[in-house]
Amino acid sequence: MGGPQHDTPPSRPASLHDLLGSHLVRVKWDHFITLTWAQPIFSPVAAHHVWGYIRRLRRANRHRFEFICVIEDHQRGSPHTHILTTGLSRLAVKTVSWQRGRSTRVRYDPRRGAAWYLGGHVLRDDETFISRNLARRIPDAPITSPGKG
Repeated sequence: MGGPQHDTPPSRPASLHDLLGSHLVRVKWDHFITLTWAQPIFSPVAAHHVWGYIRRLRRANRHRFEFICVIEDHQRGSPHTHILTTGLSRLAVKTVSWQRGRSTRVRYDPRRGAAWYLGGHVLRDDETFISRNLARRIPDAPITSPGKG
């Protein structure tokens, strides 16, 4: 499967992306979800669809979960969305379907680098949603520059 490769910090001097990535990798993520649309769609409409999907996940999960979500615009006119979750049950992920195109829903694997990948997109013009209490899921640890331990 394509996409992010590793959740290890780059070996260059710290940047805002590096600092955000080092923060996000400390979360105990459980799922990485990618949503695509079958047809071209405008970003505001895509955001509405994504929020609907997240609401359905919350109902199926029966307790609060936290997430970071990035909607990436693409040249072909149809955005796609990446969502990292923490506190989301496997059952909720399996039972809530995405009817508007394709979805990939997998258990989070830190070796694939999704946290670093999303950290980079937060800093671009891509639309980003972060759940209100995500900061509570980030363990207290100093943020260090990569390569300086």
